Amino acid sequence: LWGMLALAYGQQSQQSRQQDFERLQAHAQSAADRALALDPDNPEAQVVRIFRDRMGGRRAQASRALDALIRRHPESPPVNRAYGYLLAQTGRNREALPRMAFAVAREPDSPQDTYALAQMYWTLNRLEEAEAVYDRAFAQWPRHY
Repeated sequence: LWGMLALAYGQQSQQSRQQDFERLQAHAQSAADRALALDPDNPEAQVVRIFRDRMGGRRAQASRALDALIRRHPESPPVNRAYGYLLAQTGRNREALPRMAFAVAREPDSPQDTYALAQMYWTLNRLEEAEAVYDRAFAQWPRHY
């Protein structure tokens, strides 16, 4: 639970205004510390630690850390999701797609992740699969922007 709370604060901080970033990251790190005190290899808390700062030029470092983490937690949707997003941000959509597909299949309630999955299919010219993901998303969230 503490790891998921850390992840929620961490994700919110990454999408926040700069003036809110430090406050939200402090909450994320506090929850991650608590999660790691209970389980030193908590995957959600580890993801928060990897993304504790805004990315900037640290994508290679984050990629190495996520690669090691996913070897220990291959069935973790948050780890697969984080790795999928990072791979996509660096133009590695072929590698990102199975990570994001895994995460969305296990935790299908995020319009943002579903959109990212459809975009990955689209960038790989897998248009029928992209359209199928969009169709499911429009059916699941008909009023979502």
